[in-house]
Amino acid sequence: MDPKIQEITILIATLRNQRKTDLSEAQTWMLAHAIDNEQAALIPQIAIVGYHILDQLSIAKELNGTELAARIRVSRSGTTRAAKHLVNLHLVTSQRHPNNQKSIYYQLTTTGLQLAKLHQEMHQNLYRDLQVKIAKEYQPKELAIIARFLKEIVDHQ
Repeated sequence: MDPKIQEITILIATLRNQRKTDLSEAQTWMLAHAIDNEQAALIPQIAIVGYHILDQLSIAKELNGTELAARIRVSRSGTTRAAKHLVNLHLVTSQRHPNNQKSIYYQLTTTGLQLAKLHQEMHQNLYRDLQVKIAKEYQPKELAIIARFLKEIVDHQ
């Protein structure tokens, strides 16, 4: 799937869920597909930024806060807060490298990797229809404009 289409669907989901205090559609899907009660208990405790951190760490295996912030397009402070929360939930570990004591590097735990996979499955299943429709209706240049527009709306709120 085109990365811009995935970005657009994530931004749409973010907009849909920003003002909700109950479980999001994504969290509801994930709860229904959780592998056990421990995993189900974690799902409502993680915000969308946390899930995107889990996703990126499942791809890169290890990233520092600056790299994570750039990949998920969230401020470094917002990324750090979300990463600390994931560390407290034992989904991510943090460490400093001997050759770079300035940066904190994050890695997934086994439980964090399981949640990242569940989140990826949710995106594949829940947003498939929307992504297919977007892919058919819009050209790559239009997708870039739409993604930029939605990002500005999300960032402005």
